Amino acid sequence: MKTEIISVGTELLVGQITNTNAQYLSRRLNDLGLDVYYQTTVGDNLNRLIDALKAAAARVDVILLSGGLGPTEDDLTREAVCRFADRPLVRDKVAEASVRAFFERLDRPMTDNNLRQAERPEGAHPLPNDIGLAIGWVLELPDGKIVMALPGPPRELQTMFERYGRPYLKARLPETKPLFSRYLHFAGIGESQLATRLEPFIQEQDDPTIALYASVGEVMVRLSTRAENEREAQIKLQPLMDAVIRLAPDFYYGEGESLTLSQILIDTLIRRGETLALVESCTGGLIADTLIGVPGASAVLRLGVIPYQTIMKAKVLGLDAEKLAEHGAVSTWTAERMAEAGRTLALSNWAVATTCVAGPTTQDGQPVGRAYIGLAHESGVYVHEHTVSGDRQTIRERIMRLALFELWQAILQTHQ
Repeated sequence: MKTEIISVGTELLVGQITNTNAQYLSRRLNDLGLDVYYQTTVGDNLNRLIDALKAAAARVDVILLSGGLGPTEDDLTREAVCRFADRPLVRDKVAEASVRAFFERLDRPMTDNNLRQAERPEGAHPLPNDIGLAIGWVLELPDGKIVMALPGPPRELQTMFERYGRPYLKARLPETKPLFSRYLHFAGIGESQLATRLEPFIQEQDDPTIALYASVGEVMVRLSTRAENEREAQIKLQPLMDAVIRLAPDFYYGEGESLTLSQILIDTLIRRGETLALVESCTGGLIADTLIGVPGASAVLRLGVIPYQTIMKAKVLGLDAEKLAEHGAVSTWTAERMAEAGRTLALSNWAVATTCVAGPTTQDGQPVGRAYIGLAHESGVYVHEHTVSGDRQTIRERIMRLALFELWQAILQTHQ
């Protein structure tokens, strides 16, 4: 069945917010076996929204709308669908009671426009909003096509779709094989490099399919197939998964849609009973921030220091000021000594240090993008030199990812 997502809101068109709802819905619809053929974004304009509905109804079987269900006059999804489907607008009594109860609980006056959020086209099946006020609904047209309206706030949309929208669609779908996917994660290698290695698979793909998605410092490879069940999908996908990993084994760090380098690093340290200290100059706490976001980080992360100014590298970490001036703040010597000092201060098993030229100008004769990552362990101190591209923030993020990946590799190598 062909599907179209219509995202409603002028704020999407002018770039004020990112359209994460379309991304989320596309993935979840594919999981159901529904093929998303089109994504349309429409501003808060009644006539243009009606035109978008007409165009969608002429080319797909299922239309999902997100947004435009709020209480204000520019929330036009309800009225547009009513005019498109030639249905009157009615107030859902259960939803109205829920809206009134919300304001009563807060002991706040309710303006009448809030009751707009309890309205739906006549004959539409309501979808409760368990964490917000605006109800969603599903309208089945005489020709069998389906129009589903969901609220715009992402948490409300996702909760409503998972609890009510998805089961509704699943019960009405023909026997369609759902899409199963596996997500392989690589770091320390660029998208073009990895694509070159995987070129034979990409050119010959049919079923399963293969796609690459790049982010700063990482590449995710998605392998997908349609199958009757999880077991059949695994049988079809496993040979391709193994083949892809064999082509870039030194850069592969794990499988799973939500897997992150931070998560696998924290898990590895916990499993080995080891601790970590961070000494970040140019990354300025980015490594600490991404690791602390992982549950369980407190078991391994002992210390984080940001000796950003050169003088602080001497005063806080105890680096020799004369040698620091001789070698420069961005150098192999400095990265090595920073890592050693961090491990000594924290009494940790591991320490990571970063120093680089983030730009926009050169420093001590070093070009923008030049970086040194120091790793300290009882087995020794290792320094890796890199030159990366991008603006100031991108350079910092690339170094952060490289530091995480190189630490993870070093931990695995010391225990082989």
